[in-house]
Amino acid sequence: MAVVDIPMTTLVGDWNQRTTLDGTVFGFRFIWNDRDETWYFDLFDEDGNRLRSGVRVVPNFIALYRYVSVDRPAGVFFPYDSRPDPQPPLLDELGVELLFAYQEGG
Repeated sequence: MAVVDIPMTTLVGDWNQRTTLDGTVFGFRFIWNDRDETWYFDLFDEDGNRLRSGVRVVPNFIALYRYVSVDRPAGVFFPYDSRPDPQPPLLDELGVELLFAYQEGG
């Protein structure tokens, strides 16, 4: 099973994107929370129905690991920070210092 980087077009603060994972289109909304000083994301199906919301972006930790549903991506989705000392991404670091990868399901 291949691991692929998920391309991100960073628009600081709040943005939406659509990404194909295992042949299925998913929508993502990335949201910066000023109070927590952290990033969160929501996951949508191809029709725009919300599957998960408010998932905190934690570097080098599998996102959605407790989410079990036939609607979710079949593989493993995880944010990763390749710096020697991984840190939660700051406002301008998501998509730059912290990237997302997806290990295809099968």
